[in-house]
Amino acid sequence: MPASTGKRRSIIIVSVIVGAGLVALLIWLLLRGCGAPATPPSFRFDYIRVKAEELGRDPDRIKAFVADELRALDYRGQRKGPLGCLWDGGGSAEEKEALQQALLACTDPQLESPDLSSALNSSDALKVEVQLRVYRDAGQLKPETAAATTQPVAALLGDVHSVEFPAENRVRVTLRPFGAGPVLLEVDAAGATGVGVAFLFEGRVVERELWCAANRVGLRHGRVTDRHDFALLPARVGKLVREKEELRLKEAGRDQAPEARGYLALLDYCLFVDEILAGIEKDLSVRAQFDQPRILFWSRFQLPRELGQGISEALDLRWNHVRFTGEPAAALQAAEIRNFNEAGFEQQFLARFLKRPVQSTFQVFSSIREDYPDSFDRRLALALAALADLEEGDAAFFRGRAGETPGTEVSVRRTPEGFSLRCGALNPELVAGLAAADGPRLPDAAGGEATYPGAPEAAAALEAALAASATSPALPQDFVLETRIERAGRSIVTPGARFEFRWGAGEDQTEQRIEVASVTAGLRLKWMVHAGLRPVRGERAVGAEALEESAAHNPWYRPGEAAVQSATSFVVSRRVFTELKAGRSAPFQLQGRYPAGAEEDDPRPVEWSGELQPVGSGEVEVSVNNRREKLAVLYAEADGRRIALLDDARFPRRHGRRADGRAHHRHRPGGGPRRRAGGRRGAQPGRRPLRKRRRRPPGAASRPFRLREAEGRRQPARRAPGRARA
Repeated sequence: MPASTGKRRSIIIVSVIVGAGLVALLIWLLLRGCGAPATPPSFRFDYIRVKAEELGRDPDRIKAFVADELRALDYRGQRKGPLGCLWDGGGSAEEKEALQQALLACTDPQLESPDLSSALNSSDALKVEVQLRVYRDAGQLKPETAAATTQPVAALLGDVHSVEFPAENRVRVTLRPFGAGPVLLEVDAAGATGVGVAFLFEGRVVERELWCAANRVGLRHGRVTDRHDFALLPARVGKLVREKEELRLKEAGRDQAPEARGYLALLDYCLFVDEILAGIEKDLSVRAQFDQPRILFWSRFQLPRELGQGISEALDLRWNHVRFTGEPAAALQAAEIRNFNEAGFEQQFLARFLKRPVQSTFQVFSSIREDYPDSFDRRLALALAALADLEEGDAAFFRGRAGETPGTEVSVRRTPEGFSLRCGALNPELVAGLAAADGPRLPDAAGGEATYPGAPEAAAALEAALAASATSPALPQDFVLETRIERAGRSIVTPGARFEFRWGAGEDQTEQRIEVASVTAGLRLKWMVHAGLRPVRGERAVGAEALEESAAHNPWYRPGEAAVQSATSFVVSRRVFTELKAGRSAPFQLQGRYPAGAEEDDPRPVEWSGELQPVGSGEVEVSVNNRREKLAVLYAEADGRRIALLDDARFPRRHGRRADGRAHHRHRPGGGPRRRAGGRRGAQPGRRPLRKRRRRPPGAASRPFRLREAEGRRQPARRAPGRARA
């Protein structure tokens, strides 16, 4: 055998022996290290475990963190729990102790999540009973608790809970408590008149109506597409919490689940308001306790017909009370400021989040009127009020409406003999039935006219005439009464008349209401402006001499009562109106706001002075008593700007609209709620509110008449006189 062949075999044998040795060594190392891996396993995100890792799993650092960095709050027991204590940065002595024990347990690197059950279920834990309620009586007075469960409030923190309608007449509430599977409450609501979910804790009952068959404005039944997601939050929400809650949803594969959007929207809102809350705490040296849960709902539902069409979303601060610890007066002031701010923050957040027009709380509650004239007693009260407001020659027009179909119109005119009622054709059978039952006397069935000596008799005849009108189909018993009044040469500026103006959208929306209190010995007004976080209110009296002769106009308001003797407000003087009506120019002066530090009895500065030049007349379309009406206007020019004054010879009118029909002039009381914390006890002129002030865009100058034409600002959208009430 050649030598080269033997050498090659030796190399092969040595290689095999060396390779086998390496494999054996590798197997031995793997077996030796299998009991203690080099890195801990990967777990889902857990706040307490991550905090322990951040503190190096060092018991001394953990104890120092709990003692020194978490604020001790002055309540007892487990109200927000260990997790809520960590979220909030403070808690009771019991919560801090429970959190410390949980952090110390996480010094074990193999622990996935600490056991919080003993703390959550302790005898001093705040518990809430969640009830799914069904109403089966028409008056919605006797709720039937169809299903209920009691849970620690702290166990419901850190996840979202839902109300769904899985099928027709089915309602399901899903609770997702910490460390346990979902808890379901489900009921068959067939034949029910309403359904709600209630939260009972510490003697309180917080109920959220889901639908009610008797609603005039709102949900009358549940649809499969509707859902309401809610959260119980006994702690503040910071940026880390908002970020990690979204991460936890993704880790659980729920980031695209139906409840995810609502939950994240609620967290976004809490993050928004809690950051502002921190400023209130700092300024007043107080601390929010969050010893009760905030119960917040995010709803997605089919919009009722009365409010429009399509899918709508709503934020409901169902229970949003927060107590403060600190000096008692400062704590009370902080609670008042927060309560005032929340309504404005809610609308501002929704406008940003949804990026579309949002109805304010004021608008929603204005729609849900308890005097809605759809029952006999309410229709009669409305008719009596309208008839009592008539003077000789005036006429009131009444129409019954059921759904989209209006009934026939009945008119009542005030005459020297009383009230003259005129109507169209009536149903002969109903007229005969009323006569047999000694009902109100009506014109003959073919229609005609009848006279009544007083308003009660005319109002009863009006109700009977509408019910007996020959319409097909006949009006139901719950028809709605619509009313309009025509004045015989009377001014619209009359006692009880209320003017409501609204312009802008989202953060720039302004709502203004002026009610005429008296027109004797001058003009007395009650006003309200809501242009920011808080509405500002007051009363103003304009002297009779100013109404007759003054060429000066003061559009600035201050909270409280004020009297103006040398200038007009809300209206222009008869002298200015008469000159413009005759086609002649009129001197006019617009007063400005007081500078900082000015006294109330100092003369007001003049913002603009010149001649109002008449340039013709025309009409503008506005909403009067919820009806589109055309009102006559006089056009004038001031400093190159065209403005409009409502043409009312009986009373000087407010110069209200420009030639394009948009409101040209906003009244800003005391600098306006955007600039002052006015209307609150203890507020001083010029005091800065506890929020960031809006700045004028660089280079934008103050313009005469506050035409709101600065670049980047929206023009007021509409201005609609409201209803005149008796």
